[in-house]
Amino acid sequence: MNIWTPEQIHSEVREQCDVCVVGTGAGGAVSGAILAQAGLDVLFLEEGPMVKTEAFSSDARRSIPTLYRHSGITPIAGRRGSRVIFSEGRCVGGSTVLNAGICYRTPRHVLEQWQTQEGLKDFGPEGLDPYFQQVEQRISVQEVPRAFWSRDTFLLEEGAKRLGWHTTPIKRNIRLEEGAASCLSQCSTLCTQGCPTATKQSALITYMEDALAAGARLYTGARAESVLTEPLKNRRQARGVQGWIVDRNGKTGKRAPIPFHVQAKAVVLAGGAIQTPHLLFRSGLSTRNGQVGQNLYLHPNTKIIGLFDEPIEAWRGSIQGLQVDQFADEGCTFFITFLPPGIMAFGLPMHGEPAYEVMQQYRHLAHWGVLIEDTHSGAVLPARGPDPNIRYDITPADRERILTGIERLATLFFSAGARRLLLPLKRLHEIRQPEEVRKIKGLDPPVSDIDLFTVHAMGTCRMSASVARGVVNPSQEHFEVDRLFISDASVFPGPTRVNPMLTIMALATRAATNLLQRTF
Repeated sequence: MNIWTPEQIHSEVREQCDVCVVGTGAGGAVSGAILAQAGLDVLFLEEGPMVKTEAFSSDARRSIPTLYRHSGITPIAGRRGSRVIFSEGRCVGGSTVLNAGICYRTPRHVLEQWQTQEGLKDFGPEGLDPYFQQVEQRISVQEVPRAFWSRDTFLLEEGAKRLGWHTTPIKRNIRLEEGAASCLSQCSTLCTQGCPTATKQSALITYMEDALAAGARLYTGARAESVLTEPLKNRRQARGVQGWIVDRNGKTGKRAPIPFHVQAKAVVLAGGAIQTPHLLFRSGLSTRNGQVGQNLYLHPNTKIIGLFDEPIEAWRGSIQGLQVDQFADEGCTFFITFLPPGIMAFGLPMHGEPAYEVMQQYRHLAHWGVLIEDTHSGAVLPARGPDPNIRYDITPADRERILTGIERLATLFFSAGARRLLLPLKRLHEIRQPEEVRKIKGLDPPVSDIDLFTVHAMGTCRMSASVARGVVNPSQEHFEVDRLFISDASVFPGPTRVNPMLTIMALATRAATNLLQRTF
């Protein structure tokens, strides 16, 4: 077997390979699979565990600490008391195991902006379409049939129709053959803890399986500490990765720490827009232009819980089937999500008896969100400790955009028939009448009073044709370190406006193809 776990390792690990891939999510799995299928000796390093389909648990107390970094809670602070909670996967397959599987191609206008702004000549739809098509075919991207919609999806549609707002069916990476009925009939509370029927085609059961079948090796519980380089004329060249073996909790355990050293002809970093710049800083591989860690975009979003008279049982049906994109050009999109009881209760704006009273009506609850396209970026900065140093400010313009989004989402809820709304505002917990929506902006809440979170981090190792503006070139190779490639959302020149998974996977396909042509 070509998979090693921490339990199997008792002494220092020394390995050699053609390509060492750090991370097994949307970028790493795709890159490694393509390279392994081309005949290269590929070795994956994944900090988290491998959890197979049959082992996914609906018990959040078990699944969340196992599958998510910091149990899904990484606070990102900013000025004026703002805070955004960031969640990312830490397991084989990365966040593709835990997200809703929403698959949007990068909007044309975003690609054209990147093309013009960063000199990315082949970044029009014609240049990237073949890569999108290749990924979509492999992970089975298709619209969610209405027969599998949850009741609250129909309510979202009805509310939007009454307001005259435009909606768009959602495409997801799902297989509708075996197991689909059992999964899609109840997946609204399971998808974010790992799909238990393999209906969602995450990187775990697609590209990682492809890579391992082609002979790639995988070390789980392997935390990369630094990228190894050697001098090359007036530059440097990547030669491998070193780090430590850790347990499922990310700790070295009671035993003495076990190091690993991997020598490689090329290195692909795919740890995501937070961990990749953090690793570059630890490796002393910041760029002279100071761009490593800059240009962090988050797509901040927030949620409202709506209480309806009718029983909705929102856990029955696909987690998402429709989005309201009436205001997408204003950076505001509405979507559905749903949470297991324990997680939903944790996020309520009240405690004790009032919270108990709400959860008693779980069958009648809907949980909808608003995603904001941010106009201002933050940064991942050099850190003294083991965790990244992240800074992200909510600007007055983005605060206004968020409050407008909350107002519109509340209006949508009331249009759909909700009789009580629980708001993400510390000084205004709930409203019960459409006339009360105006209180949201009338209260003029500071950013510190708004509950915000995100699962989309992008842009900290920007791709550009300009050495002055980017960390990687258009082939996604580090400007100052030969044979060091980056293949995750950190290379995005800006926010995608839509869920970024498909863009990550398409660019990873393109980057792996370029790596093969340029390096081997």
